Amino acid sequence: MGSPSASLNIPEFMRPWYQSGLQLLFRDSLPEQAFAASRRSDHAQGASRTPNAGHGATPARDYTSQPPQQQAGYSTSQRDAQAPGSTAQDDRIPQSAPSHGGQPHNAAPAQTRAPVERRPLEKPKPQAAPVNRPHVDWIEPWDKMAQRVTDKVQIFWTYSNLAQDVSGQADPARRKLFQSLIVHMGLPKGSIAFWPCTRLEEGVIVPRSDVFWQGVKHFGVKFVACFGDNARDIIAPQADSSSTLFIDGVQVVTLSDPDFMKTLEGDAHLHLATPLLRLPLF
Repeated sequence: MGSPSASLNIPEFMRPWYQSGLQLLFRDSLPEQAFAASRRSDHAQGASRTPNAGHGATPARDYTSQPPQQQAGYSTSQRDAQAPGSTAQDDRIPQSAPSHGGQPHNAAPAQTRAPVERRPLEKPKPQAAPVNRPHVDWIEPWDKMAQRVTDKVQIFWTYSNLAQDVSGQADPARRKLFQSLIVHMGLPKGSIAFWPCTRLEEGVIVPRSDVFWQGVKHFGVKFVACFGDNARDIIAPQADSSSTLFIDGVQVVTLSDPDFMKTLEGDAHLHLATPLLRLPLF
């Protein structure tokens, strides 16, 4: 059977066994009827092959009539052996049905999604520790105003009628004016605080520059916006008429009186507040 022509002497019904790699069988374990039936089948089909010289007898290999595809333990590599002219896809092999949520066996591979760039979370900025200031028993109206001063304060705003406005007799026009100026400054909340330089006693405005400067020192403020010459004369009576003063390391900027600024039309009052925008607050 080592000759390439040995396969010509194999009956057709035995050929699948031979192509599957079977080499030898014990003849004694097979009935003679299997070979007799195979000879009659080959004669009926008119097989054109003739045995080579010296091979008149039945080959030593014996085959059963059961096709190899029906034998238990038939391997995948044997099944995939194809005859010439067969298609690449064996009709006997069912295509895999797609699983739940999956893809068919012969479907194109899914496109790989580009990895998402993950940036590390920024560490929160450490918050400034609260400033421990000594307790002060402020008199009215500074007791109420001190409660509104935060650790973020950068500048004090003051004017001579501030004591009247915080006593429940506020002028709506002045309130609207200062709200507009605060928005125009665009500073963080808590950066500006109002600190009176006067006190209302029995309906009379009384200057109290001592309490004013006590608050400046207590809260560590380095800038003061003084609206009006009257307020400047209260907090710095010995100073000249310059628009910018430096008193004990504190820069004092003098602006127009709020009773005059509230009468201006449009944004004219914002132009008068331009010196405030030039202060190095932050």
